[in-house]
Amino acid sequence: DVRGNNLTGTIPENIGNCTSFEIL
Repeated sequence: DVRGNNLTGTIPENIGNCTSFEIL
């Protein structure tokens, strides 16, 4: 999911979300 991917810059809970987080 993208719960960790938000404008606040919160670190994703799942390692798989790290990639999406970096894109944002």
